[in-house]
Amino acid sequence: MAVGLPWGRELVIRHRDSRRREMATRERSDSSGSAVVVSVLIRSMLLALPGAVLGTLAAWLLFNDLAASPFGFSFQLSVTPPLQ
Repeated sequence: MAVGLPWGRELVIRHRDSRRREMATRERSDSSGSAVVVSVLIRSMLLALPGAVLGTLAAWLLFNDLAASPFGFSFQLSVTPPLQ
């Protein structure tokens, strides 16, 4: 974490600065406030979707049918579809 923290901090600052310029450009082009909010939300969801899919796939591949025994209690992990 000590190695990654400065790099992550710099990345967040750069991203924030670029987004600030983008928002200022959108506001100057007479976009309404709600249009800017909607575009940011859509963009965020589209960027989050591949991460969610990859995380779900990784959990299924790595943890499905894995046996765990913390504190002497043994149980089987199983990745299943959502409950209805």
